[in-house]
Amino acid sequence: MVAETRARGTALWSEEEKKMTAIIAKAWVLLAPLGVETADIRRLVEKAVRNAWK
Repeated sequence: MVAETRARGTALWSEEEKKMTAIIAKAWVLLAPLGVETADIRRLVEKAVRNAWK
């Protein structure tokens, strides 16, 4: 997986994405024992952001 990722090149992450990823990682450390995956947290965050503009 690492070799495939390196072959695609370096990902260009915005500063906001880096911050969000760090926050999701911290939340996951607390929620992982309960069966919550990082993808679940990210979906929740993205939904909250979308709904904030409604």
